[in-house]
Amino acid sequence: PVAVDFSAWGGVAAPCAGSVSPWNTHLGSEESDPNARLWETFGGNITTLRGASSGLARDIVSFLRYFGHYASDYETLDAFWAAAKDSFKPYRYGYITEVGIDAKTDKPEARKWFTLGRASWEMALTMPDKKTVYLADDGGRNMGFYKFVADVPGDFNRGTLYAAKANQTSDKNGGAFTFTWIKLGWAD
Repeated sequence: PVAVDFSAWGGVAAPCAGSVSPWNTHLGSEESDPNARLWETFGGNITTLRGASSGLARDIVSFLRYFGHYASDYETLDAFWAAAKDSFKPYRYGYITEVGIDAKTDKPEARKWFTLGRASWEMALTMPDKKTVYLADDGGRNMGFYKFVADVPGDFNRGTLYAAKANQTSDKNGGAFTFTWIKLGWAD
């Protein structure tokens, strides 16, 4: 086995389903996108964090353990928060990841694609045109179906992100609908 190093990207959170790109790399996903607003305004206390078993407190505790921060090591929430905020940045997580093999070194290369948007992704699937990527979330707070269209085939550095808008037209035989794509923005 060969280790894949995501340290240049702040690590990887909750890796989930993946697919193989048309250029034979692994497109993975981070099934967690820490809620940055809640992270900044968390109103819990140190006891809540020490006994966290669900929800935001559990997510915070899990992420911070990766960085060597344990709530039990701190007397107060303020001390824990000060140390934690120095190392944990919630906007680093919730992206599509890609792992390929460097042709020169024959070693794995890892990256995150910020241009494909941030959510609790389940999977990304690239179409044969090498430009269109369909993205599905994991059914959490970001429920939706998205697509990214790259400006250049095989290059996700620039492109446009869209969200699907479904309109149900019938409830017969399992239902029918039409959908349109709403442009969310262009990124580079």
